[in-house]
Amino acid sequence: MLTAGKRLAVFSIREGKGGSIWVRAGSAFVNKDGSLNVLLDVLPLDGKLHVREAAKLRTQHTGTVNLNEASAAELDLLPGVGEKAAQRIIAHRQKRPFKRVEELVRVKGFGKKKFLKLKAHLALSGPTTLRVEQVPAPPERKEVSTTND
Repeated sequence: MLTAGKRLAVFSIREGKGGSIWVRAGSAFVNKDGSLNVLLDVLPLDGKLHVREAAKLRTQHTGTVNLNEASAAELDLLPGVGEKAAQRIIAHRQKRPFKRVEELVRVKGFGKKKFLKLKAHLALSGPTTLRVEQVPAPPERKEVSTTND
């Protein structure tokens, strides 16, 4: 049972190549009688909404960072990499550009364990495409159907 006064998030789910993509569609509030007031920012095309607690979000990193060309701000987007670590990467590549992504472990503060977490987001050529998004954690769903009139 949902608690009265509780704020919830409303999502629309789209199926993509890598699985389900949750898109925030609005907010919902639980009334004293257990019904929901739903405030939508967008109306989903399939007419289905998924409601869940608003606080359960996780950070998702998609794309890659070019170690040899990325700015400090772009390197700072990598999970577990802060401003100082980004500056150390830039200082290292100014002395010796990276020839393999594995060379990141030569930079102070980057061991094998951290490298393995970052490996999927590292590149040596091409543009930096890394994006950081807040996405819902795996759901406990309560489905609400709407009609598109």
